[in-house]
Amino acid sequence: EKYRSIVDSSNNVIIRADCKGVINYINHTVTGLSKEEVIDKTLYDYIDSKYHNLVRETLEKVVNTGKPSSYELQGIGPRGTTAWYHSTISPIIYDGKINAVTIVTEDITNQKKADEIIKESEVKYRTLFETSPEGLLTMNLKGFVTRANSAFFKLSGYSKKEIIGKHFTRLPVLRKRDLPRYIKLFASLLKK
Repeated sequence: EKYRSIVDSSNNVIIRADCKGVINYINHTVTGLSKEEVIDKTLYDYIDSKYHNLVRETLEKVVNTGKPSSYELQGIGPRGTTAWYHSTISPIIYDGKINAVTIVTEDITNQKKADEIIKESEVKYRTLFETSPEGLLTMNLKGFVTRANSAFFKLSGYSKKEIIGKHFTRLPVLRKRDLPRYIKLFASLLKK
């Protein structure tokens, strides 16, 4: 009984289904249906048909191997919105046989949106970096050059092989007398 209250209060959708995907328990639904309406229906009744093979293959893999497996798909979310879900299917073993599975489904819509924003930001950064008329390069935290834009190579006359992977203190484009200033600047950036 104490475990049921934990399961029932979970934000994740937790389902117990037979090996064919027929639902015999669900803690709550996201589509506004009652729990009773979902019981004895299949997983496939609530997912877009384009994901049926993915779910079927994942379910069969769990039943055949006895090892958990997962998948991601889009579906109907709260208030009829489109949402992304990550589901993990785990076997339920009784008397040495897999006779059912547990499916834990988490809404990952916000994570997907954040990933998309990061991806867009990376594309913008890469475009700005590559198209800048100024010679630019990036370094890792140890001071080794990881990238340089085409303007850098054009302005300096050096090749990628001569620059990428080199420590900034060994770059042929820096004057020896300027090195102490650059070392101090680099050290101050690492402190921030």
